[in-house]
Amino acid sequence: MLSIRPFIRPVAVAVALALCAAPVAAHAEGSDKGAEAKKERKFPMPSESFNKMVERRISQARARMLQVIENNPMVTEAMRAQIKKDFDDGAAAVRALAAKVKADGTVTKDEAEKVRDLANELKEKAREKYMPWTAGEKPTVRPKIKVKHTK
Repeated sequence: MLSIRPFIRPVAVAVALALCAAPVAAHAEGSDKGAEAKKERKFPMPSESFNKMVERRISQARARMLQVIENNPMVTEAMRAQIKKDFDDGAAAVRALAAKVKADGTVTKDEAEKVRDLANELKEKAREKYMPWTAGEKPTVRPKIKVKHTK
């Protein structure tokens, strides 16, 4: 019996990146990423800039997720369909909240934090679904099977 563990972690990372679409404003202020990156994340932010960041993060995460699930031989077609559906549902929820907070034309830090909190909540749900050992104790016995991955 093959283990799906080598597949689950990259998928969880891809889902987490997809759902963390909100800018990380608190960390951007203290980091030294350059003046342009700091200027892009200052609040209140125009809704167009916020929407571009959300869509960019979702598209990057989608591309990574598709790459991971297509190149992993342990993922069945049914699993691929379910993972894509879950990803699309999570992305739709993040987009809906982002559209709601940008309705007035600007996005404040508190509104961006609401989007980030939703993304984190969805990320935790995805981890519980695809990586159940992260929710509680890790399983005591894991089969050690080496799977040859193609790039």
